[in-house]
Amino acid sequence: MNEQPDVVDEDLMSQLPASIAAWKALDVMTDPDWFRPWETLRPWFRSKGYELYRPPPGRGLSPTPYDASSPSPLSFDNFELFGDRGDGFQACFLSLSSVVFPARDTHVLCHRPHENALTRARRSNRDVIIKVVSKGAEGDNELSILTFLHSARLGSSVTVPVLGVLQLGEWSFVVMPYCNPCAQVPVLNAHECLDFTEQILCDNGIAHLDISYENILINHHGRQPPRIVSIDHTPVWVDPPHEFRSTFPVRYLFIDFGLSRRCPDDGQPSRWRVEPSSVGRVQRAPETSEVRYDPFAADVYQLGRLLYAWFYDAVPDIPGFLQLLKDMTNVRPQDRPSASRAMERFVALRSQVPADILFQTMDMQPSGFNWPDPHQEDQSA
Repeated sequence: MNEQPDVVDEDLMSQLPASIAAWKALDVMTDPDWFRPWETLRPWFRSKGYELYRPPPGRGLSPTPYDASSPSPLSFDNFELFGDRGDGFQACFLSLSSVVFPARDTHVLCHRPHENALTRARRSNRDVIIKVVSKGAEGDNELSILTFLHSARLGSSVTVPVLGVLQLGEWSFVVMPYCNPCAQVPVLNAHECLDFTEQILCDNGIAHLDISYENILINHHGRQPPRIVSIDHTPVWVDPPHEFRSTFPVRYLFIDFGLSRRCPDDGQPSRWRVEPSSVGRVQRAPETSEVRYDPFAADVYQLGRLLYAWFYDAVPDIPGFLQLLKDMTNVRPQDRPSASRAMERFVALRSQVPADILFQTMDMQPSGFNWPDPHQEDQSA
C-alpha cells in the first residue's frame, strides 16, 4: 500500500505547515487561505497521478469541481461505488477539515496484465479524497490503524478502502475513494434504520472513539435525491423524500481514525485502558474526560447516543430497541454490553420486529446540535 518517500525539496517543505496539528488548525470556515498547503503540493500530486480540485478564490468553504474545461468526463467505473455519474456529473466538495482535499486520478499507475487501453481509460479520471495523516511520528497511529484495517484478513471491514499512501519526506497522505456522506439523505423507515444499526455494530479490534454520522460514509458517489427543488423560482421542500437507500445495496463505511486506538496484540481488550482526553464530541462517554477508561465501552456509549438521536422517531416502535440503547448508554461503563453482545441482542430483536412497522414512512435526518439522551424520560420521572 505504501510507496517509497520522494526526495525532499527543502523549499517546498518550508511552505507547508510545521506539523499535523498546525495543518489541522487551518480553519476552513474563517481562513480564506486554508487550502494554500494543498496548492503548494499541486504539482507534486499531479506527478503522482492526481489532479486536485480547484478552490474558489477568496473562499474557504467548498472547493469547486475539477476543472470543467477538462475533455475527460468522470469515469463510470468509480471504485465499484453506486451512483448516477452521467450527463456531466461533477461533485461539489464541502470542506469541513483542512487536512482532506478532493482530487481526480488522472492516470492509472498500475496496469493490470493484458489490460487494453480502453479498459485503462475507464479506470482513470475518478474522484478521490486525499488526507494528510502523519508527519513522522505525529499521526502515525492513524496510519498504522488504516494499514491494519486494510490488511488481507480485514479486507471486508466497514471502512472506506485505502487506495494508496503517498509519501513526501516525513509527510504521509492517504488516498481513498470519494464517497457520499451517510446522512445527506434521510432514513425513510425502520427497515433502513435497522440495516444501518446492524452494519455499524461491528467489532474489529479497533476503538474508533469519534463515532458520529460525519465519520460514516456510504458506498455511493453521484447524484442524490434533492430535499429542496425550485418551482417557478421558489424553493419547495420535497415531501415525502425520494427513495434512496432502497435503490442500491447500501454499505456504511467508517472514516477518520485520528483518535482511534488498537488493542495491543498481546493485550486483553476487556482489561485495556487508555488515558482521558479533553478532546471529544458532546455525545461521548462521560468517563473519557475524567479517568483511564475502557475505549470499547466508550464506543458502545457513543454509538448508542448516535442511534437514539438519529432514529428518535423510530425507536419507540421497535420492541426492545430503546432498552438496548439505554443499556449501551449506561453511565457505568462496566454495566454496558460489549459490542458483540449488543449485536447479539440487536439481531434477536430485529428478527421480532412486526412487518407492518418496517416500512412505515418516516423522515429521519440527524442534527448535529440535538443529542437527546435515551434515559431522558427516566430522569424526568
